[in-house]
Amino acid sequence: MGRDAVTEDYLTSVVKLHELDTFLGKRGIVHREVQGFESGVFLKYFNPITLWKGSSDQNYRQTQVKKSNHSARLLVFFKPDPHMTQVIVKEVSTHGLELDNTRIYIMDLGSRLIQWIGCLVGTELALLGLKYTEGIRASRGLRSKVEVINEKLEEDESATLSRHPFYVYLSKDSYRSGRNGSQDLSSSVPIFPSMLRAPKSSVSRLSRIVKNKSKIEYQKVKEGNISLKDLEKAQFAIFENGLECYVWLSNKIPASDANVALEHSHNYLMNSKHPTVPVTILRESQNSAAFQKALVA
Repeated sequence: MGRDAVTEDYLTSVVKLHELDTFLGKRGIVHREVQGFESGVFLKYFNPITLWKGSSDQNYRQTQVKKSNHSARLLVFFKPDPHMTQVIVKEVSTHGLELDNTRIYIMDLGSRLIQWIGCLVGTELALLGLKYTEGIRASRGLRSKVEVINEKLEEDESATLSRHPFYVYLSKDSYRSGRNGSQDLSSSVPIFPSMLRAPKSSVSRLSRIVKNKSKIEYQKVKEGNISLKDLEKAQFAIFENGLECYVWLSNKIPASDANVALEHSHNYLMNSKHPTVPVTILRESQNSAAFQKALVA
């Protein structure tokens, strides 16, 4: 779920998710991820993970470089944590920007891609950035080209500002170099998963999902050390620890209840202090290494 997704988008995605799960014979494990709070498992599939502005349809049209109305888009390429391998690529505004010399910026002009490398960017990140930019170029055909501006090699910054297209698209009044970490990339949902997560010492909780006539109740079963036997007794339950949430279903639970498991987790979390944590729907017959790790934590 993107941070700007509306309720209608969310409900539609849930319906389509169930349709796909049914089509695949309900063999897969269903997950829900929210932008800025992605699980480690999810991020491993997307490294780097790229966050574009606008809808997927808008971005598809934007990448068709043959169209004459391709507007300039600026991407910032960086590691939120230098000790981790995860790379974030996020579209930012070209106005009011202060270039951070620890990061890489990519100006997307359609058939022309300009990569700006800050003077404090390490060799490893610079190579990853070039590989990413070359990947965009390759997807657009032979007419696309890549240019590289290395801040370390710029001899006359004032002259460069006036003549290079990269700087033309930036406001001259706001452009600065050498402001280490000055740019604010925060949003209504934080871009890096660990920034606003609940503390690791958060208490594990197990709640049974109970139908009381037409109302759904979440009855607290246990806090602290929770075992698989506790889940088996509860049969249809929510297990969460402030960092992640699991809906566990016994094989005895009918398909009609299983189909609304994601909805139950959403309603439960909306009344918690961590509504955006990753959610996993897990049937008794399914295995998950992350789930087993959460139980013994």
